Amino acid sequence: MWELYDALIEGIPDDIIVDGIVVGGEMTYVEANGGIGLTSYRDYV
Repeated sequence: MWELYDALIEGIPDDIIVDGIVVGGEMTYVEANGGIGLTSYRDYV
C-alpha cells in the first residue's frame, strides 16, 4: 500500500506552499502556488 501512496506524492515539490485549504463533508479544495485542486472522497469503513 505504501508504494501507491509514495507514487502519488512523488511529483509534489518539497518546497510547495499551500495558500488555502477547505475540507468539507464530501469535498476537499487546496490552493497552492497559483493553482487549485478539488476532489471528492469517500469514507472506506
